[in-house]
Amino acid sequence: MALSCSSMVAIAQKTIYFSDYISRYEDTSLAFYKALEACRSENATRLIIPKATYHCHPEKAFQKYYAITNNENGVKSIALPILNQENLEIDGQGSKIILHGIMMGSVIENSRNIRIKNLEFDWEKPFYAQGKVVAVDAGNKTFDLKFNEATAYKVVKNEVLFNSHGKEYMISKNFWFDPENGFPVYNLIKITPKHWNTKGPRHYRLEDLGDHTIRVKNIIEPLPELGWIFIAKWRNLEYRVNRSAPAIYIPRSGMITCSNMKIFSAAGMGIIGERSRDITLDQVQIIPTPGSDRVVSVTADATHFVNCRGKITIRNCVFESHLDDGLNIHGNYARVSSVLDDYTLGAKMMHRQQVGYRFADPGDTLHVINQKTLLPTGVSIVVKAVRYINESYFEIVTQEPIKDISPGLGLDNISWTAQLEMTGCSIGKNWARSVLVKTPGKSVVSNNKFYSTMQGFRNWGDMVWFYESGNITDLLISDNEFIDLCRVGAGYPAIIIYPQGEPPQGSSETYYNSNIRIINNVISTFDRGILYAFSVDGLTFENNTIIRTKTFEPLKPNLPVVKIEGCKNVSIQNNRYEGEPAADIVIDRISNSTSKVKRNKGFYYNPVMN
Repeated sequence: MALSCSSMVAIAQKTIYFSDYISRYEDTSLAFYKALEACRSENATRLIIPKATYHCHPEKAFQKYYAITNNENGVKSIALPILNQENLEIDGQGSKIILHGIMMGSVIENSRNIRIKNLEFDWEKPFYAQGKVVAVDAGNKTFDLKFNEATAYKVVKNEVLFNSHGKEYMISKNFWFDPENGFPVYNLIKITPKHWNTKGPRHYRLEDLGDHTIRVKNIIEPLPELGWIFIAKWRNLEYRVNRSAPAIYIPRSGMITCSNMKIFSAAGMGIIGERSRDITLDQVQIIPTPGSDRVVSVTADATHFVNCRGKITIRNCVFESHLDDGLNIHGNYARVSSVLDDYTLGAKMMHRQQVGYRFADPGDTLHVINQKTLLPTGVSIVVKAVRYINESYFEIVTQEPIKDISPGLGLDNISWTAQLEMTGCSIGKNWARSVLVKTPGKSVVSNNKFYSTMQGFRNWGDMVWFYESGNITDLLISDNEFIDLCRVGAGYPAIIIYPQGEPPQGSSETYYNSNIRIINNVISTFDRGILYAFSVDGLTFENNTIIRTKTFEPLKPNLPVVKIEGCKNVSIQNNRYEGEPAADIVIDRISNSTSKVKRNKGFYYNPVMN
């Protein structure tokens, strides 16, 4: 029987001391592996890591092939492999683990009741290129970029190639950061350098000036400003490889707690949970390395949870300067490829970063999904068995005969959906969004501060790009502070509820999301758009204060402040808008008949739109 961490006192206590293993083995990675193996074989309840700085290398680290959804598959080297463990607390006592090469900090696999605390993870070299603009020549449309010492490079045929851990990479996605505030720069999308000029087209040209400096020529897009910081993700000649090793990976585990931890870097996400339950992050910081010149933390999402269940609790955490979302919680859609017989379906994972993912197990319930509207067809199946043929294709044996299922339809595993509670957190200075919530479990997002460069909150599902599922059925967004979001120029409102499905034909009463309450928030914004919602039954936007700032010039001054389409039972009441001009509320004909719009100060109401 699984026990909570607080009930460990009822278990016979045994403590393993890492100092006994680091003195016995020359290699720190091997010492960690041996210490954790001893914890498992001796049923230890505590592993004490004396406060120190430990350097881990991949040569003698535990290795295993992992297919990590939303990341790159492959053999991973792991500093702390926590495998098949139960009832274990790992106390780092303030230690820092510095990893060398492409390594993961920890994997917690097939384990129960694990707590990791008082530990920091960093990497000797980050997994991105970083440079500083040291000269700008507006007349000749050139700028000089001086790379930091951690960035190894060479210029070959007007392409800059970066060397990291013995491999060469080209530039993938790249960004400008403002050194004064640590944010991606305002209107970044219009300024980001491209390989090919939009007015030409001609490839930019590069000149190596020596002293770790290159000159970039033939730039027609707006030039950067002196002092800006250039950040580039990497890719090889075949595909992107900037998500090769998240810091912490939690597959098929339960009752996992990470507390008082810091993650300063990673070759991918900070923390990802997959088909696990009851995960708690308490006072976790994912930030750039203090005291260094690094302006970026992890190169993808700070946290990510896929087809988890139970409750995901995130409290008193700080996620900053990562190169994707702060939190993304969702399921995955599979697609029916064939009906093989009365009891067997052929199916496949569609996104390249979902291949190898174990979509279902015996006993799971799957909803069949219309691939265009993303709405359930009304058909469900219970899994009797699954045969994984290869990383993309698998066969599902059903308990009952298959009816009304055809190739092209989607499958959504509703047995693996989680509740969410996020409180007291700060998320910002990152490229992309603060929070993406795509789960039907009861979710509360309250008393947080969001200052990302795109939306503060987003919900979506799609069967075109990412194949991520998760309709909302009970969500409270309350008492949060949203600060100058959407500064990079994407043109989105601060809060978006928008599944990427077509509206159903006819007079359908089915909606993708339901029961969403957005109340008592303070939204400070330089731009116009605050809320866009589509396909919601039961949307409440009440008692919110919207403050128009003058931080930047508006990027989308004509965007409606509130826009509602294809919804039902909408309440927009008692909100206050401070700024000029007055805020507009635009509601389409479908939504208007069941909408209540009252007592909103500083707003005007357009009840019908074409």
